[in-house]
Amino acid sequence: MKRKFKFSVVNPEVCLWPFCLLGEMFAFKLKKLYPWAKTGQIQEFADRTNRVAIDPARFNFIAPGTVKKVLADSGWSERATADIYIHCADLIKFTQGVYRAELAKKTDRELLKLYLIYRKKYVTTYAYGWFPNALEGTEYYFTNLLKKYLAGKIKNHQGRLENYLNILITPIKDSARVKEEIGLLRLGLKAKEKGVKSIEPELNRHYQKYCYIPFGYDGPAWDKKYFSGRLNGMLGENFDFTARLEEMERQKIELEAQRHKIIKEFGLDKDKDYYFLFNLAREVMYAKDYRKDVLYQSHYHLDKLIREIGRRLLLTPIQVKHIMPDEMRRALVERKYSEGELNERIKYSVIWVGDKKLKLYVGQPAKAFVKKYVMPEKKITGVGEFKGECAYRGKVRGIVKLVINSADMAKVEDGDILVSPATNPNLLPAMKKCGAIITDKGGITAHAAIVSRELKKPCIIGTKIATKVLRDGDLVEVDAERGVVIKLNN
Repeated sequence: MKRKFKFSVVNPEVCLWPFCLLGEMFAFKLKKLYPWAKTGQIQEFADRTNRVAIDPARFNFIAPGTVKKVLADSGWSERATADIYIHCADLIKFTQGVYRAELAKKTDRELLKLYLIYRKKYVTTYAYGWFPNALEGTEYYFTNLLKKYLAGKIKNHQGRLENYLNILITPIKDSARVKEEIGLLRLGLKAKEKGVKSIEPELNRHYQKYCYIPFGYDGPAWDKKYFSGRLNGMLGENFDFTARLEEMERQKIELEAQRHKIIKEFGLDKDKDYYFLFNLAREVMYAKDYRKDVLYQSHYHLDKLIREIGRRLLLTPIQVKHIMPDEMRRALVERKYSEGELNERIKYSVIWVGDKKLKLYVGQPAKAFVKKYVMPEKKITGVGEFKGECAYRGKVRGIVKLVINSADMAKVEDGDILVSPATNPNLLPAMKKCGAIITDKGGITAHAAIVSRELKKPCIIGTKIATKVLRDGDLVEVDAERGVVIKLNN
């Protein structure tokens, strides 16, 4: 193995588990669904920040092969998309059962069985749910393919390319975030009519249904005070709940009308292959977001099991989540584990994910492994302007706030420019407050792209360097019409 791996993805505030389950998916499951895929990645964990190093040439081989398969057999992509929902439903049905169970009354072996069943279902769900990622690779192959085709069709409208692309690929179906907002708005209407106390049971059900949304990998979830606080705040401001509900419905109708207009104007429906691919893009964008919500909801449900295991082993949940899945039987049933070793894993560890192989390195051997196989990151200086992809149009100026983890959200004030390696559900409150969003990573199915369209916030994704060249307090102009970020205080 040569030194050609590059760090590609950053995930803050996470643990070794469930990323080792993701590694098992790559090592043992993915090639069964995508025989043309080439596995191999390095998962680094340093004080609960995960970085993924890949060989781009090797990893990106999956995207062209997947698109080729899709074009050769449209039925295959329909089955691949349907499988996402089938396995997501199976996973959530199981984890809901775990969440409702009286875990304290179960034996160690019964807890282990639940843990191992979840492991299997999670890996399977992630494998089938990887379809949107397989279309993109790390260089956004699918996005660029659609963009290049569209550019050839609208030669006299290049200034509108990004906007047209976004209209064509944005799904109409409501995400969990949108459903949550609609649900709370309807509760607001009832509260205005009958009083807050009358909706208490419904508000409690709303909380139970949607509290998982920001949980991500390790939480926390929203508590009931979060929902009641939002509702009371709107009631105190005499918020027009009906107008907002009508606006949300009108935006969907307008989006549908705009899409049909573009399709007819440029004859996109006359090209069978690309008309199909644009429809597929909308479906996989929704499916990827749905799959991510389901996985995060499963993390929320399984947190109860993790905490019960931790109670019995006298370990914190974070320590339990640094036990490798293959080690859980010895740890839980035989009580054979080292708390010191788990703490070392938290401090610094690496998982090598190969073909049908996972290997853990801890401490100095892990650092040596990374030094040997991962290319050092280049320092970037003197950049006053850079580009990315437009996820949602608009042009604003504001003060940069780097948001790497949930603690950084406290820095964000109304109108600030949120800059992140890649957003995740934990950052949703800050995304609602900010004036615009900039990320290092992302294609059309990225979290930032999807949420920015829902929030109608200017957003530029896939800049690759935003977090390296911008600092808190920088004044920038975000031109999400052209995909350009300009530093104004150089």
